Amino acid sequence: RFLYEKHKHTFLEQSGIKLLFPEVLTLSAEFVPCLIQFKDFFASQGILFDMLGQGQLVIRTAPPQLRGPSAKEFVLALAHFIFEQGEFGAVLDEKMNEFCLEQMACKGAVKAGDVLSDVQIKQLIRDLDQCPNRFMCVHGRPTMWTILKTELEKKFRRRG
Repeated sequence: RFLYEKHKHTFLEQSGIKLLFPEVLTLSAEFVPCLIQFKDFFASQGILFDMLGQGQLVIRTAPPQLRGPSAKEFVLALAHFIFEQGEFGAVLDEKMNEFCLEQMACKGAVKAGDVLSDVQIKQLIRDLDQCPNRFMCVHGRPTMWTILKTELEKKFRRRG
């Protein structure tokens, strides 16, 4: 949730980071027009690409906040999203912005099984505490809940 709120304030109209190794993405024919039509949108989000050949493009820059997926996975997810929407205009632009924010926040977030130091855990809690909607992730799943002491004692068989 914290990453979503953080990206929301820095996401619009940003420049991308040039990729050391540009990524080549092969697409099915139905997705190519989606990407070409929204090339300006991608550029405003820090994603620059060029067509290589039929159904192939090369991604040259990516948003600086893109931590989880590769630029290729991110662009492919956006292509699927645009294709599924079937609508165009300001409403789609807003939906695409929201989708991008959610994807980057979700993919870059701490997941179950990730190893964190005590300092990182404390910072994560402090950051989450500053979020306006801290009790749910961007997909509506809870980020925390209350466990009564009596419930814990039962689970660890400390009380009847």
